Parts: sequence; C-alpha cells; structure tokens
Amino acid sequence: GRTLSSRDGGAFAVGAAKLLNKSRLSWVLNSLSLDFISCSFALLGQSGCFSEIGKRSVWSYDQRATATGAKYDVIALDSAMAICPPWMNSVLRLLSARAAAGVLHGLPMQIFNLEKNALAAFRTLQGGTNTGKVVIRIPKTAGVTPRGAHLLSGGTGGLGLV
Repeated sequence: GRTLSSRDGGAFAVGAAKLLNKSRLSWVLNSLSLDFISCSFALLGQSGCFSEIGKRSVWSYDQRATATGAKYDVIALDSAMAICPPWMNSVLRLLSARAAAGVLHGLPMQIFNLEKNALAAFRTLQGGTNTGKVVIRIPKTAGVTPRGAHLLSGGTGGLGLV
C-alpha cells in the first residue's frame, strides 16, 4: 500500500524509499518528530524544500545546514492564525471547498461501542494497528446525555495499557 508507519522511523524510511524507487522528493510537509525528521530530509532532493509544522523536536537551521542543502521553513500555524486571521479564514475556506468537491478526504475511522467493545478500542490504540481515528461511541440508550466532545489522544500511555 501507500500508507507508511508513523510509529517506526525505520519502517517509514524503508517504505518511503521503496515507494520513491530511487527518486527524491521535491517537498516535505512534516509534523512528525525525532528520527522521522532525518528520514524525511534523507528523502529530499538537493534543491528540495522541507516545511516543518510540528512543535516537537524541531530542527534548528544549523542542524538542517549540516544535514542537507534543502530549503528549510518552520511554519508556526498557531502564530500565523493569531497574527493574520483573514489568512486562516481563506485557507479554511479553500480546504472546505476542496473537501466538498471530493478532492480532500478525512481520515478513516474505526468506531467501537462503549458498552460492547471499548476494550478492543484501547487494544487497537495500544497495538498501533490503526490508521486514522479510533472512536468510542456512547450509545443513545446510556442513562446520561453526553455533553460536549471528548478526545483521547495517544494510546500507549496509561489508558492504552488497559
């Protein structure tokens, strides 16, 4: 397939190199950290561009200079949104239009019922076998009406070890 691991840097590097078949990327939009950064830089062509939108393990310009001659940009989307809300509005409108046109698609979801298979949801997170989102649905027959939205991110920490 064309889906690569975001849990194992080595598997990511091997899979990406295989997909590229000795070609090099002209651009990387990165939000991953640690060894994924060096793996992604290694996949770039000499005149490529690496755009960093992550917040963890962001490389300094000196680190980049010793690794590659590629152009390197660090993009702080949170700051850009605060500084220029009209820009963010136009980006969101563009993305919304592309999603409506079927050009962009959301991540796949695996949905688990809270009462019947919540443990399986946590095991899925723990095992790292999912691509996309794992959702635990609270049935409408539960005695309490759910208020708001709740998000459990990760899966290899405390709750993921259930």
